[in-house]
Amino acid sequence: MPAFDFPKIKAEGLQVDFVKYAKEGFEAIKPDDHYRLKTYGVCAQRHEGYFMIRIRIPGGVIGADQIERIASLAERFGHGSAHLTTRGNLELHSVRINDFLSIREELAGVGITTRSACGHTFRNILCCHRNGVCPKQPFDLYPWVQKIHHHVFERADHYNPRMPNRMNVSFSGCSNCAADAAINDIGFVAKKRDGVQRSVYGFELWVAGSLGKSPHLGEKLKDFITFEEVVPALEAITELHCCYGDQQNAVVKGRLKFLVAKWGFEKFREEFEKRFLEFKARQSALPSDLVQPIVFEEPTDVDALSPGEGIYNQRQAGFLRIQFWVPLGEMSSRQMRQVAGLSQKFADGKSYHTTRQNFEFHWVKKENVNSLIEAMGQVGFSPRHSESILNVVACPGTSFCSLAVTSAQGAAQVLMKEFGSLALDRDPDLKDLKINVSGCPNSCAKHQVADIGFSGGLTELNGVRRFGYQLYIGGRFNGSVNEGIQIKKGLPDDLVFPCVEILLQIFKKKKLEGEKFADFVDRLGAESLVSLLDEQLMISKRSLVLPPVLMGPRASDGKSNDGTQQSLGSVAEWSGSASKIVHAFGDEVAIFKTPQGFRACQNLCPHAGGALGEGTIDGETVTCPLHGWQFDLQSGACRTEPGNGIKIYKAEVRKGEVFLRS
Repeated sequence: MPAFDFPKIKAEGLQVDFVKYAKEGFEAIKPDDHYRLKTYGVCAQRHEGYFMIRIRIPGGVIGADQIERIASLAERFGHGSAHLTTRGNLELHSVRINDFLSIREELAGVGITTRSACGHTFRNILCCHRNGVCPKQPFDLYPWVQKIHHHVFERADHYNPRMPNRMNVSFSGCSNCAADAAINDIGFVAKKRDGVQRSVYGFELWVAGSLGKSPHLGEKLKDFITFEEVVPALEAITELHCCYGDQQNAVVKGRLKFLVAKWGFEKFREEFEKRFLEFKARQSALPSDLVQPIVFEEPTDVDALSPGEGIYNQRQAGFLRIQFWVPLGEMSSRQMRQVAGLSQKFADGKSYHTTRQNFEFHWVKKENVNSLIEAMGQVGFSPRHSESILNVVACPGTSFCSLAVTSAQGAAQVLMKEFGSLALDRDPDLKDLKINVSGCPNSCAKHQVADIGFSGGLTELNGVRRFGYQLYIGGRFNGSVNEGIQIKKGLPDDLVFPCVEILLQIFKKKKLEGEKFADFVDRLGAESLVSLLDEQLMISKRSLVLPPVLMGPRASDGKSNDGTQQSLGSVAEWSGSASKIVHAFGDEVAIFKTPQGFRACQNLCPHAGGALGEGTIDGETVTCPLHGWQFDLQSGACRTEPGNGIKIYKAEVRKGEVFLRS
C-alpha cells in the first residue's frame, strides 16, 4: 500500500471518477485515489485487483430486505459471503472496482451505503444490540443512532477532507454496555435524572477513547447533556479534532486521543466548552421523536434467569431475544437469505448485530422459540456458544486485509477446535472467557480488552525479526473496561493454543472461589503468571524461539542471510506431512511435499483468499478448497482462470534440510 500525502490529497478533494474506473478497471486507478476510495468504503485487499467493500449498518440493525440485497451482491460481485465486523458492519470481499457503481446503486435502493465506512471519516455509529429490549435501558437509542448517522453522512463532504483521522461514535443504553463509551472517540451513555416533578433524560458524554497501537481509555467529559445538546456536543468535539489534530502525522498521531494527551484533559474541556456554546447557539429545532423519545417504564416481571444459552427475556413480557453464533462472523449468501426469511417469520423482520460478530433476533414469542432454533440450525447457526469461550472474535487477518501480518482467523479456528474438543464451553470456570485475535496492532478484534488477546506484529526476538503474536491477559469489557497486560511477544502460530491452554490450567488450579479471570490476573500479577507459563512451556519442551522466518542472521548453516532464504527444518520432520503453511518474506507461504519434490507458493488464493495449503494436490497442480481454482506449482499460472497467477517460491533440500527461497 502506498504512503499517502494526506494533507495534499484532502486539499485536492476526495471526489472519485467511478464511471471511469467502472469502464477501465483497476489498472486505471491513480495512486492517490486508493485513499479517496477508502472514504467511499472501497478498501484495499491483499489480492491485487480486488477490494473489500464495507457496508455501514447504523446501530447494527439490518432489515430483511437489506440482508437479501447484500446476499445477492456478494453472490454476483464478491466471493459469495459477507463478513460481520466488530462495529456491526458487513463487508464484501474480492470485489472488482468495475462493479462498485452497481453495488452502490443497489445498496441505495434499500437505504444503506458504503460512504465514510473507511478512511479518515465518521465511521459506522455503534449501538448496544440489546437496545429496545434491555430491562435496564431508560429510553430508545435508535432514533439517536439514525440522527447522528444521517447528520455525519449528509456532511461527509464537509467533514472528510478536514478530519486528521477517523472518529468512532457509540451509544450505550445502560451500565452493562457503557464500556463502549470508553473505547470510542465520542461515547453517549443513556442517563435518567430524577427531578422533583418529573424525570429528565439525556446522556453522559465520553471522549477520546481508542484502542489500536496506542490504547487510551476515554474520559467522561460531561455528567449530563440534554437531547438538544447532543448534536452541538458532537460538532464541538469534531471541530477541535479538525482544527487542532495532527494533520501532518495523521496515521501515527491523528486520532483525537493524541490531541487530548497533548493538551491535557482540562485544557481540552475548556476549549470544548467554548465551542459547545457556539454550536448550541446555532442548534435548530429537533424532531419530536428525538426530544420526546420512547421512554421505558421500570420492568417488574422480567425473569433474571436466562431460559437457555443464548436465549434471554426481553423487558416486554412474553417475548425473547435470541443470539445466534456466527463463527468468525462469516455468513454465506445462502445463509443470509435464510436468516432474512426467518427474521420475518419468527421475529420483527430485523437482525441485530453484536460487537462479538454474532446476530440477534428480537420479539420472538416464547411459543416459537423451539421452532426458530430448529429452523436456524438447518441454516448453520445456533444460540449455543454465542456467549461462550468458543465464540473467539477475530478480524479477517491475512485472509484479506492488506494491513494484517498474521492469520487471525486461522489462529481463531485452531482455538475454537481445541476448545470444543476439550468441552471448555461446559466448564463453569472457563465457559464465559472472552478470547480475541487481531491480525495486526490496530485492534479491530479489540484484543486488549479480552480475557486473553492476541495481536499480530513484527517482533525482534534473539536478534531475529519475524511476524508473530503479542499475548495480552486480564482485559475487561463488561460494564467497566480495563486494558490487558502484554506478557509475550513474537509467539508463532503453533504456540497460540499451548499458551492459552497453560494459562487456563493455571487459572483452574490457583483461582479462588467465584474469581473471574481478570481478577485472578490482578491478584497473581503478570510477572508470576509469566514465570508459571514459561515453566510449563519448558516442561512440554516447547520453545519460544523458532528459526528465523522473515529476516535477520541465519543460524542453521552458519552462512549470512541476505533475506532470500530460510530453513523449514529437516526432511525427517516432514514424514507424514503433505503440506505446511509458514510466514516467510512478508507472505503466507504454502509448502507441499509431492512425489516430484518440495513445492512452495503463496498460500492465499487470489480469487477469494482460500488457503491453498489446505487444498488438494494432483501432480504439479494445487486446487483451492474454496472454489476449485487450480494453479500450476511450477509456473504459478492459473489453469481454470487464466491471468490470475500466484507467486511461486523455490523449495529445495540441502544436506537433509529443507530450504525456502524467495
